[in-house]
Amino acid sequence: MPSLSRDAPVFRWLPCFVFFFLGSSDADNLVLGRPPYGSSHVYGADFALATDGHLGTEWRSQTGDYPGHLLVDLGAPCRVAGMRVSGGSKPDGGFRTLKTYHSVDGLSWSLVRRETNAVHCSGGTTSDHAGWTEETRFVLIQMEDRCSGLHFGSVGLAEWQVLGSAVEDMEHRFEKSWPHCSNLGLCFSFVDLDLAKEQCLQAADCDGFSFSVGLVEGGRGSGCYKTACGGSNTSSLGRGSHGYWEKRRSAPLPWQLADPSVVRLDWLKK
Repeated sequence: MPSLSRDAPVFRWLPCFVFFFLGSSDADNLVLGRPPYGSSHVYGADFALATDGHLGTEWRSQTGDYPGHLLVDLGAPCRVAGMRVSGGSKPDGGFRTLKTYHSVDGLSWSLVRRETNAVHCSGGTTSDHAGWTEETRFVLIQMEDRCSGLHFGSVGLAEWQVLGSAVEDMEHRFEKSWPHCSNLGLCFSFVDLDLAKEQCLQAADCDGFSFSVGLVEGGRGSGCYKTACGGSNTSSLGRGSHGYWEKRRSAPLPWQLADPSVVRLDWLKK
């Protein structure tokens, strides 16, 4: 880990986001091993089997659940490069229409696209879907128009992949306050704001840094790098002389994990 002193070398951080190329090595499967939740499931074919990385297992909805949907929390803001959807082994679980929605907070949702075709009317088929540019934490897919032409029945997926990369950058959190958490290394003075951001991003233990209040939007100021801050839920703040820049984590931290009850889905048509 690089030192966080004024004389430390600068390690330039460059964003590496890929939006539409499903085969790119920069696009990870963001939902692998992360159980989704959704409209329903049956015994032996629960939600977790849709993201377990195995095409030999599958999620299936209950009979009569129409339309079926799955929703996953990525754990942190991400850029989505694309999706890959593999249908279940049974053709009677197929569907013609796939709707994709995204949200950054689980409350306000946007439709990405509606796609209608017969790809998943044959068992075990896979379809690739382009990504989108907006930062996303929650992804929802809704499956409609059963291949049988009847609402009665169930839908199933062997695997659902959401491909992309997590966002990691600095966010201006407080204008005239900063958290009372531990300093990481020596404090600094007369350091350019962009350099302070780069140094914090390079250090895994850096949660953020305080910065001179009159220069918190740009310039050379003083402050301290912070660690073990406990995220944005900190209640002890200093006030007046400094603002605060906070790191948005690439890996989900415990206080970032969502309770499904906080996700609002009353807009979803059933």
